[in-house]
Order: sequence, then structure tokens, then C-alpha cells
Amino acid sequence: MQRTETVLLLGDSLVEFFDWQARFPEMTMSNRGVAGERVRGLLARLADELAAAGRVEVVVIMIGANNLAGGDMPFYGTTRRSCTGCARPCPGRASP
Repeated sequence: MQRTETVLLLGDSLVEFFDWQARFPEMTMSNRGVAGERVRGLLARLADELAAAGRVEVVVIMIGANNLAGGDMPFYGTTRRSCTGCARPCPGRASP
């Protein structure tokens, strides 16, 4: 089966510990999840992750569960900045 897209996965343990490649074998999955990560941590490493990833067609961000569990509720603005940070190096792609 030919792979159709390269996907960069960013987030917390929900990303890190799941076998995304087995779930989506037709895609090339780059799993860069970090257990325990919060939104600010992802934002801090976002530029480096995007630069290291090279050419990707899709960026998936699953983050915020640790913020919620820790009672850190006002994280929406940081999450939005993370998404906007992905859109800049991916011209022509939709962003939230």
C-alpha cells in the first residue's frame, strides 16, 4: 500500500503512547507526543518540531488534557497560538 500523506503528531501522552502508524498504515506518521506535556510546553517546542519535521502535509495537535487535569483552565489562548504557529510554515493550509 502506498503512503499518501506525512502527518506530524504533537501533543501529550494521548499522542505518545498510541500506535498511530498501525491505525493509519497508509500514512507516514511522525509521533512527537510527550507524556505530561501542557499547552505552554508544546508552544515552547513548536518551532523546533516543525523545523525538524521537514515537509509534512498534516499537523495534528492533541493537547490540553494535562492542563484540565491540573486545573489550569485559561489555556485556550496558548492553544490558539500553537495552531497559528503551525499555519505559518504551511502556506496554503487551513488553520483553526
